[in-house]
Amino acid sequence: MDNIGRYTEGQLGVFHVKIAGDRMIANEYWGVPNSTSPWSLWKINSLLGRKAISAGWKAKSLPPFRPTYELILRLTLLANILNGFRIYCPMDTLEQWVADIKDYEDISRVTKKVHSELCSARCVAELCRLPDAKRDIPFENIILFNCDVLKLRALKYSIKRGDVGTIINILADWMLMFRGMGKMPKYADALFHLLASLKRMDSRLRYVI
Repeated sequence: MDNIGRYTEGQLGVFHVKIAGDRMIANEYWGVPNSTSPWSLWKINSLLGRKAISAGWKAKSLPPFRPTYELILRLTLLANILNGFRIYCPMDTLEQWVADIKDYEDISRVTKKVHSELCSARCVAELCRLPDAKRDIPFENIILFNCDVLKLRALKYSIKRGDVGTIINILADWMLMFRGMGKMPKYADALFHLLASLKRMDSRLRYVI
């Protein structure tokens, strides 16, 4: 017992991965300071009057975890999803719709519409096929943001529930994202090593808390 490493195989901490995922999303969607772009995290952070944050792929320092995590998950994503319900609910206002809800199916129908129209990378792929004159780039970026942040949110609650299967699925997707962005290749390599190790690990070395 003095050397537990003889009987187990160390793994990358999922909390560290969550921090890396937050950094990836913050940098990718930060935008350019003082830009007129209506969707960037910089713009939203400024409109909310929050403390200035240094972020973006060209920033000289890493974005702080807690402020960006709160901005991404608790403010921007929730506002986007709430606005999606406002757009797709069958009433003029959310208040009227909520007062008229009769059962779970009423909520489920609108939820599926919000997810398919405002949180789907497949939807963006279809929008990208449109002629340039008909494309709405800010709208496409908002959809991609919602899609990526929902994965971060899913990771958050999967860690709390101990849902290892969902965690592995998200890490496999993030491995490709880290590599595809070209800015965090070491994280892609670390996740590849983690997932490959889990595949070939001797069952006697597996230990699930």
